[in-house]
Amino acid sequence: MEHVKKTNEVDEFFYELLKYAFEHGDQAKMESLIDRVIEFTRNENQDLARILAMRQMEQARFATAHTNFILCRDVDHIAITINELSKNANLKTESDLFVARAMLELYSRTDDFSLPRRLRKDYFAELQSPLLNFVDMIPELIELKDFGLYKDLVGKYDPQFKRDSNLMNVSQ
Repeated sequence: MEHVKKTNEVDEFFYELLKYAFEHGDQAKMESLIDRVIEFTRNENQDLARILAMRQMEQARFATAHTNFILCRDVDHIAITINELSKNANLKTESDLFVARAMLELYSRTDDFSLPRRLRKDYFAELQSPLLNFVDMIPELIELKDFGLYKDLVGKYDPQFKRDSNLMNVSQ
């Protein structure tokens, strides 16, 4: 037990050093280091992803900020980055894909279904598509544990998954 306590204290000290260095050092090098720390620690300290995402958003690097906001489960900023990414004329028709991907990422990273539901309800309730209908059903399908029904629905929605190669894993 003492070892765990000491490890946590060292981790917290290390995280504070990283935050300080990011704010006061070579930001490009620190961004790369923090990316590696997030990956290595499996995003144990979500504050690091939030700090990185906020900096990336300030620099209008919305795609990378979006990824890090998903890592720290910051629904409000995920919505902001989706809206920023959707402003691109070529991507306006793809808004439902951004929302669906974000919801699926949140479903896969936490048992708390309220986060993706909040993203949808609070920010994108007006957005309608067959893909979003399917993604909205996922918590109920999981709770029902009816994987036959899931498989049937995946077959019906398969054309929607083919719109984006990132979604092909859902249909397999």
